[in-house]
Order: sequence, then structure tokens, then C-alpha cells
Amino acid sequence: MITGGLMVASIMGFVYLRDPAGGYPFYPGCGFKEFTGYHCPGCGGTRSAHALLHGRLGQAFYFNPLFIISLGIGAVAIGRWYIFRKRKISSPTWTARRSIVLGVAIFGTLVTFWVVRNLAWYPFLKPPAFEAN
Repeated sequence: MITGGLMVASIMGFVYLRDPAGGYPFYPGCGFKEFTGYHCPGCGGTRSAHALLHGRLGQAFYFNPLFIISLGIGAVAIGRWYIFRKRKISSPTWTARRSIVLGVAIFGTLVTFWVVRNLAWYPFLKPPAFEAN
């Protein structure tokens, strides 16, 4: 647990100090975007994390809104797990049906986001001011 926390803190510190749009060669590129020219659901996630760590929520949301929303959902899930554990309350029963519904919902959200973020008209067309080099 402590090792994982230290790893996350180290990565967050690195992303905080080094802007992904600055042209650093150690940030991985997106193979899907290089091959097709279209954004994948994760494109802009590192730039979004950098902006969020610097307190620029609007810019972070602009780079990848799904990443920001996922962070919020993850924080709520971890908080809920912690409260259940701390109060020694058994969590609700998780059924196979719930797992399937959740999986389909996540997959549908990813595919929808993937398609919508590549639409070439307003409001999805990104102005060049925010595009990274």
C-alpha cells in the first residue's frame, strides 16, 4: 500500500514538473493517433493531469473530459470503500448481472466518447490555441 502510494506520488510529481506539451521524448505518444490521425479515448490524459495538478480545471477538462470525470468517480468509489471498511459495514452484494451491466456501460461510454471527440464541427472542433505540438 505504501509502495503504491509512493509510486503514484512520484509519477504525479514528475508530471507536475514536466509539461507533456513541452516536447519531452520520455512521454509516450499515442500509436492510434500516429497511425490514423484520430484521437483515442486516452489522448490528452497526461496533459489533462498536468493541467489539473497546476489547478487549471477548465484546461484539464478541455484536454480530456473523460479522464477528469473518471478521476471523480474513482475518488467517490475509494471513499465509499473506505467508509464501508472503517465502519465495518458489509458492502452490497455484487452480482454477475451488475458486473455485466457495468462493463457494457463503461464500454458504451468509451466508444461514444471516442466517436464524439473526433467529430469535426463545433463544439467538438478544437481551436488551435489549446492543441499541443
